[in-house]
Amino acid sequence: MRAGRVRLLTPSPRFDVSRSTVQLFVQLAEADDLTAKPSPGRPRQIGPDDEPALRAQLVTHADGTLAQHYQLWADAHEVTVALRDFPVALG
Repeated sequence: MRAGRVRLLTPSPRFDVSRSTVQLFVQLAEADDLTAKPSPGRPRQIGPDDEPALRAQLVTHADGTLAQHYQLWADAHEVTVALRDFPVALG
């Protein structure tokens, strides 16, 4: 064991994380790189530039259901967003 390094006994049962996760964070801490990183994943289909239009749609059709907003957006912008993902676009 290196000097100044804490030995990890059994992190998994106590904190409900895997040993490899703890080892990763120890390595990042040793490299002094614990800054937040963007989550991997696909880019948003309704991006920041489209948010004003989406908010305007929400105001204009305030009583619309989620499915109706989905259809309005798909018709107006020719962008198909999975219905289950549409609430993410709403923020």
